[in-house]
Amino acid sequence: VPDHPPLAVDRVRYVGDGVAAVIAETRAAAVDAADLVEVEYEELPAIVDQEKATMEGAPQLHDDVPANTAFRWKLGEWDDEAFENAEVTVSHRFHNQRLIPNSMEARGAVAQWDAGAEEMTIWVTSQNPHIHRVLMSGVLGIPEHKLRIVAPEIGGGFGSKIHHYPDEAIVGFAAKDLNRPVKWSETRSENYLATIHGRDHIQDVEIAATKDGMITGLRAKVWANLGAYLSTAAPGVPTILHGLMYSGAYKIPNISADVLGVVTNTTPVDAYRGAGRPEATFLVERLVDMLAAELEMDPAAIRRKNFIGADEFPYTVATGITYDSGDYDTALDMALEMVDYPALREEQARLRKEGRYMGIGVAMAVEGAGWNTYTAAMAQHYVPTLDYATVTMRMDTSGNVKVLIGDVACGTSHATTAAQVAADATGLPIDTIEVVEGDTAVTPYDSGTRAARFSAVVLPAVAESGMALKKKVCRVGAHLLEGAEEDMEIIEGQVQVRGVPDRSLPVSRVARVAYSEVATLPREIPAGLEATESFKAPVSGLCITWPYSIHIPVVEVDIETGAVKFLRYAIVHDCGVEINPMVVEGQVVGGTAQGVGGALLEELVYDEDGQLLTTSFMDYLIPTATDMPSFEVCHLQTAAPQIPGGYKGMGEGGCVYVYAAVVNAVADAIEPLGVEITSTPLSPNRILELLREAKG
Repeated sequence: VPDHPPLAVDRVRYVGDGVAAVIAETRAAAVDAADLVEVEYEELPAIVDQEKATMEGAPQLHDDVPANTAFRWKLGEWDDEAFENAEVTVSHRFHNQRLIPNSMEARGAVAQWDAGAEEMTIWVTSQNPHIHRVLMSGVLGIPEHKLRIVAPEIGGGFGSKIHHYPDEAIVGFAAKDLNRPVKWSETRSENYLATIHGRDHIQDVEIAATKDGMITGLRAKVWANLGAYLSTAAPGVPTILHGLMYSGAYKIPNISADVLGVVTNTTPVDAYRGAGRPEATFLVERLVDMLAAELEMDPAAIRRKNFIGADEFPYTVATGITYDSGDYDTALDMALEMVDYPALREEQARLRKEGRYMGIGVAMAVEGAGWNTYTAAMAQHYVPTLDYATVTMRMDTSGNVKVLIGDVACGTSHATTAAQVAADATGLPIDTIEVVEGDTAVTPYDSGTRAARFSAVVLPAVAESGMALKKKVCRVGAHLLEGAEEDMEIIEGQVQVRGVPDRSLPVSRVARVAYSEVATLPREIPAGLEATESFKAPVSGLCITWPYSIHIPVVEVDIETGAVKFLRYAIVHDCGVEINPMVVEGQVVGGTAQGVGGALLEELVYDEDGQLLTTSFMDYLIPTATDMPSFEVCHLQTAAPQIPGGYKGMGEGGCVYVYAAVVNAVADAIEPLGVEITSTPLSPNRILELLREAKG
């Protein structure tokens, strides 16, 4: 882990690495002053390709990172004999291009120092304000109890706002040094240069099988581009969040991985929606399609042949992780029925005779949600822990409730779903409940919004806290109504004796007594109405829930222009018990739409000298509404057996599957022309290039 100074000291290692900070009273003055900064550079050789960076003679970025390799992570035995003796093998080199999260709002921070109290408040675009406080405290030398981090509405994150960036530390230092509030916000071009990037894997992969389609082995060697420095969770993205996922939904007995984390002269790479799992799904599902073509089997049939059965859960796959629940056969049946798969294949054959190229993609994966890992706060490593969440519920004298949670919503509808769960747990009307998050001064410690953990970890804590608060309200109500506590219930804002609606009191009356008329209560009933409860993740390995999905896009490829047109897009998704179906569908559709951009359009490109060539929306194409299909979403609800309520996380879902699904669909359309697809994005230019190569 090389040292990462907030401003470069002796060497600049990537375009976007800060070299000077300018503070002024207006943004315009600061920009003008920054233009006056002159830096004398001695040009050094650059390396941007992660595989070449590991070779002898490559420029070395850091003295303490030999061969530019920050880590090498191996999983399973590299069994050459098993593959040499296999009846069928398919091997290829895949490349997942570099992307950027592109949240609606770029990053920013405002810091204010109170010299009298020796306290600092920093408002920052953070997905995990409590961990930001831990790290900012260490960097700035301000004790945690004197440091408040507030994460307001942050305009989207997708993983890019988990991390603690140099800019935020500089803002805090400047505010303290000047004893004046200091504000910083990045432009979109600065965002492209300095905010973390995602993906960027080179993968040599091989799959082995029997002639009848049973998969017997899968192995991969991966060069993961980490950029110039290790970001907060960088090692975890290509290792535990990627390599452990190679089994997919299948019973593959022999799996091995060899992953190199490599530093290069590029912007640091880290968690971007899915964080390693989209790359793993692309690897597995593209290979399965290629194997099906080699064996002349239907892509859906070969998948079904290798599925883990619904009666086999919990199931431990060859990578060592244990899936909690699922019904993959039923999900596949539902997806095939949605698109009328046999009729689609007939239509495909008919269109090919007319010179039109329709393709049907199938991709299936198990994504994992609620990983038992903490970022940053644990010695700056991505390490296994038992994840937990703590929630406080506080009722005021009017009977209204604040639900205090320590993570942050970034377009994820936390306030909606947490209020629903709180209302169910307490029996109170939902319009009397307010959810507060994102402020370390008032909320309990939490490791933040990441790894699709909210439903699986935070919401059970909301339910526990709500039930504890309800019990306290009923205890006071039982005294006032002269009944037994166990006979009390809360219905529509009233505490009443069960089955006797006439014996009731408004919750607001109970609350006033609990706070303002304490003398009327027996001494064994404490004053106030507040409850704090925690939910600790079950002991189930690195991940506690295993949502999954099947995507079937149907596309038509225009071989004259290279354009890809969506005809259908069917999704069957299982995130356990749904709390709010509209929120679930929004997350699935949003994640899939984001993945469509990565599959077809988006790509960050460096030249050989380390200059980023795509620094704006003019160069980096993101999809618009006109590029999107009309998604058809169907939900299967297999409850998570270890989670109260049966919820599974799902915020990363759509993005995990779509790359493989769309590429498989495009490949299915044009492979009869001799085209072989092993990388993304499939832009019109790229498709035309592949067609030209196939024609020789």
